[in-house]
Amino acid sequence: MLAVCCGSLTGAVFELSAATTLVGRGPGVDLVIPDRGVSRKHLKLLRGIDNGFMAVDLGSTNGTRVNDLPVELVALRHGDRIGLGPDVELSFAAADSPELQRVLAQAQARQVVAGLSEREVEVARLVAEGLTNQAIATRLGIRPRTVASHLEHVYTRLDIHSRAELARRMAEAGLLAP
Repeated sequence: MLAVCCGSLTGAVFELSAATTLVGRGPGVDLVIPDRGVSRKHLKLLRGIDNGFMAVDLGSTNGTRVNDLPVELVALRHGDRIGLGPDVELSFAAADSPELQRVLAQAQARQVVAGLSEREVEVARLVAEGLTNQAIATRLGIRPRTVASHLEHVYTRLDIHSRAELARRMAEAGLLAP
């Protein structure tokens, strides 16, 4: 299975049932990823006799990365993250994998948080760490009233009503420090 973690199709999951799967944004591919940084024919996925997969970059303009390393040809392993161009990231995993379910949940949560400004995300992270509005204001060099205003916008955009809900959303999106 391939799950889209980042890009315009975030949250989509694709089964790899064919022996060969062409990935790109142009006509004649099996898996269309419409993002601009993806070449028309970007990547070929080949199923081996052992049901393992090989990923082959097809001379794409923006390259293919597996686990952040540029590749031309690589054997894929469960949990590998495949980058296509600057904006698309896929996760390779078994359909029933808890890892795949976690990656999808994080991707969907990140998509929700993506509507926030950088400052709103920064304030939300600090709230999730347990800081008060006053402590956040001091750390960021802004007024407590500005912190409250940012939080009001965050609560409205995420349709939440408490600091605890905000902390949960930030954790689900994988946006908290370990």
